[in-house]
Amino acid sequence: YAGKQIISASSEKEMRTPRNAQSKYGLALLENTDIIPGVTLVGHTGDAYGLYSNMYFDPAIGLGIVAITNGCVSGFDGDDLEFSKEVVSYLYAAFKE
Repeated sequence: YAGKQIISASSEKEMRTPRNAQSKYGLALLENTDIIPGVTLVGHTGDAYGLYSNMYFDPAIGLGIVAITNGCVSGFDGDDLEFSKEVVSYLYAAFKE
């Protein structure tokens, strides 16, 4: 934040390390290759009390994206996930340059 590292590089790596061979999920962070073809994003999604949230970053280029929408029903379904992917993809394309 503001040019200062908040957590150590080793802690960040530990958070991103998958906990088992069947999952790409670390400690609250997931490596996701399904949102943008050819790009590995690291982050987390969520839903609660009428909102959907997405927090992803691309460690290769140092870009982070946070998107929060409201007026949603609790619980993700296929259409909601597609909407979230579209929002993250749009923001990534808009800010990567």
